[in-house]
Amino acid sequence: MKKDNYTNIFSRTVFVMLVLVISFSCSVQAARIACVGNSITYGHGLTDREKQNYPYILQQLLGSKHTVMNFGTSGCTLMKSGNKPYWDDPNFKASTDFDPDIVIIMLGTNDAKPFNWEHKNEFSADYRSLIEHYRSRGAKVYIAIPVPVYGDGNFSIDASVLNNEVVPLIRKIAADNNCPVIDTNKALSGKQEMFPDEVHPDAAGANLIAHTVAEVLIADKI
Repeated sequence: MKKDNYTNIFSRTVFVMLVLVISFSCSVQAARIACVGNSITYGHGLTDREKQNYPYILQQLLGSKHTVMNFGTSGCTLMKSGNKPYWDDPNFKASTDFDPDIVIIMLGTNDAKPFNWEHKNEFSADYRSLIEHYRSRGAKVYIAIPVPVYGDGNFSIDASVLNNEVVPLIRKIAADNNCPVIDTNKALSGKQEMFPDEVHPDAAGANLIAHTVAEVLIADKI
């Protein structure tokens, strides 16, 4: 990894920890935070997945007052008509039963597979349904924009579809549904060296995702 990326990550870590000291002392109550997603949330490819996935790091950043749970499942799609819908996965029920105060959704990457994107007209409605599912249970929903894909065809994902169609559509969905955005796409853009298989972030990438999420939550004084 380039030295300047290590420097940027270290600087971001220092910033987040300083703000934590100031802001979290003003937090009213503890929050139960559900990280909903696919293999990127799960931590696919990490050498020590249990301690390097972004929800685990987020827990360390936010401290023991809050509870962060990883409900990511590899290969899952946002669309119900996808080849592996999150709706049918045990983690969908588990994330609901967790009774979260906050839900962070990072889905859409697997929807960019050609055989899934054939149903793209269903994407927006299914995303709205997922938002409303958690909102109806009292959760505040944040939308994390999927990180970039750097290699076309890896894991059957069409990079052009993801970067040029799925990501802009998710931004619109977030705006239309008044969901706060966590721009993990922007945070990891131009950082191809953090993607060993060109789809899944390495430990440094997962760390950067966690810090990006933490900054938004801290700013909202969860």
